[in-house]
Amino acid sequence: MTATPELGETFAIVEAPGAVGARVANRPGQPINRQGFTIIPYLDPFTANWLDLDPQGLNDHVEIVSSSTTVVPDSGAAVKVKFVTRTGYPWFAHVTLPDGAAPPLGAEVFDDNGRAVGAVGQGGLLYARVPQDHGSVSVVWGERSGQRCRLAYVIRDDAVQQVSSGTPHQVCRPGIKEK
Repeated sequence: MTATPELGETFAIVEAPGAVGARVANRPGQPINRQGFTIIPYLDPFTANWLDLDPQGLNDHVEIVSSSTTVVPDSGAAVKVKFVTRTGYPWFAHVTLPDGAAPPLGAEVFDDNGRAVGAVGQGGLLYARVPQDHGSVSVVWGERSGQRCRLAYVIRDDAVQQVSSGTPHQVCRPGIKEK
């Protein structure tokens, strides 16, 4: 159940899993509650209503995948809007292969369950949102065995501090866990 002090005739039921405290920008309404919901009252019927989720105040363990959407409700409608979020620990690392070269730009990062959790950027800077505070990931940039490697990680308690104090360097070793 999601409570609201105001409703209006046309409104949105907004779902954003894990985004506790985030608000829909430029709209009246309560912040996202612990169950991941809020109500946005007074939408304009038969008109494009822009809904933008403001990430200010979110903790480091939640990422908003898509923060904007548009709805065109009928008069008197209750419209459900779902913002896709991703939860986990943010992890940055400067990655090289054993020969000192960086994995290719755009190489994908997968967790041990085979889910895409990040990518390698320019110069081997890896960003991933990993599901646990320690584990390993696979970096993949092709189909051949020489186009994949593995990394172990441990998330420090001060993940934000980690980024500002310098990204750790890691060597990605050949091999990949089979799915």
